[in-house]
Amino acid sequence: MYSDLATQKNKKIINCLIFNTPQAMKTIIILLVLMCSISSTSAQIHPQWGELKPGPHAVGYQVFHHYDYGRHIRPRLDFEGKENAGEEALPIQISMWYPAQASNTPKMRYEEYLYIGKQKNTFLPLSAEEKKAAGNDLLFPAKFGAGIDLSDDQLQHILQTPCAATQNAKNLKGPFPLIISGTDGGPHSNNILCEYLASLGYVVLQTPSAAHTSTLQANKPQLALAERMGNLEHLMAFAKTLSFVDGLRVGILGVNFDGMSALLYQMKNMQADAVVSLDGWEGKAGSKSVLFASPFFDANKMRVPYFTVQQDEKDPPPYLQPDQSVFDTFLYSDRYYGVLQGMNHAYLIANLALIPDLAPDKRKAYHFIFSSIGQFFEAYLKKSSTALAFIQQSALENGYPEGIHKVELKKQAFPAVPSPEEFEKIVMSGEMDKAMHILQEGKKNNPGLSLFDLQTLNLYAFRFTQRQQPETVRAIWQLGVEAFPNSAWAMEKLGDAHLVLSNKSDALHCFEKALALLGNDPASAAIAEKIKKLKEQ
Repeated sequence: MYSDLATQKNKKIINCLIFNTPQAMKTIIILLVLMCSISSTSAQIHPQWGELKPGPHAVGYQVFHHYDYGRHIRPRLDFEGKENAGEEALPIQISMWYPAQASNTPKMRYEEYLYIGKQKNTFLPLSAEEKKAAGNDLLFPAKFGAGIDLSDDQLQHILQTPCAATQNAKNLKGPFPLIISGTDGGPHSNNILCEYLASLGYVVLQTPSAAHTSTLQANKPQLALAERMGNLEHLMAFAKTLSFVDGLRVGILGVNFDGMSALLYQMKNMQADAVVSLDGWEGKAGSKSVLFASPFFDANKMRVPYFTVQQDEKDPPPYLQPDQSVFDTFLYSDRYYGVLQGMNHAYLIANLALIPDLAPDKRKAYHFIFSSIGQFFEAYLKKSSTALAFIQQSALENGYPEGIHKVELKKQAFPAVPSPEEFEKIVMSGEMDKAMHILQEGKKNNPGLSLFDLQTLNLYAFRFTQRQQPETVRAIWQLGVEAFPNSAWAMEKLGDAHLVLSNKSDALHCFEKALALLGNDPASAAIAEKIKKLKEQ
């Protein structure tokens, strides 16, 4: 009964106890030893995980190689008119971790993730030299991130370490919540986190950036963001083909540059329930402006929870200083922000948790990061009250050592406000009282609230003018004056709307206010003329 679980030593102990113990105690002894054996075995199942406890599911892994034939990375012909060799379409490698049926099939070795990552640009098999180079890629982040010089034996030990996933294992039926993820590296760069999430009952679809994207990040970051957002959209579309995925419960995980991609994907599409950014560029003084400059940036649309961990560098240059501007902008999101002591960029993005000799405080920090991200998704995708309580407590309250955090912030969301599209629907349906109430209530929480611009209001007014609804036109410009009280143009437009309705005294009042706002502006002459004509009537 116990021979498949207990060690030979345990079997001898059991036999000795059984033959010298009353019958009533025999079953209890066997069960106790079995439990100890199972606990010991479980601790060794996922050696990369340390003390991180797996969820209830076995983990499967598959890789898919797609080409997006609607986007291209090189022209068909080069500048000399010669045909370019190789595939021109954008390569999209997709790693998928998922809850799987348990099996006796050997687990993947870590080196397999590395080799898959090295195929992300061409999808071609690797030569022996390329495989060796893939393994050596670990040496740099270990040296400059953790200060560890890995010996050949240590490197080989890491490469041969079994992971938690079984490649091509049969998936469980589900449906399971979905997490789409972008990262600069391949599946090797955060396999522990993705495996852990799959064990909790999530399907994780992750795509790395292609080689050319790093150049775009440096010299044309908006193009890089557009590409990476498109790749996340590709993942979402691919997920719709998977019967075991619940596409109505979605989280986004962005790592490094893709912290911004994840946020912009959500602000553009608004399809996810929660967003995690692991050392995203949006949290640094020198790169936050890249996010703000995107045409898809709209803080009002970021109304789902946001969790981010940012790097802690020793004596960082000004552009790498942690910056909370983006975090503070998301007023309609429950927000969680952390900087962990000594967890620099390499620790956060290079998966150094797999190093066996990692310092205990770093191991504990990884445990905190993985557990917190798991509980974050449990709280907001699965609506777990226990997980929500965990994520809302401090690290210290959750049993982590005092001082693990350098910075720990938690902010509660204000009530959501409409997106521009939602607000337009309200206005164009003629619900002007509702529109005014939303604006006034929203400004109580956020005095700088912007739901529209004056040009958009002018468009709405034009539409209702064509419909011959002057009362609605006036209501629209009352919105404008409420939103932009220092705008002479809005005040003049409201005066014009009053004039159409023959409300001369109200029109005169608005024109006089507009004139006062203009001061010595040359445009004041035209308004002064309107005032003169009204007074002469």
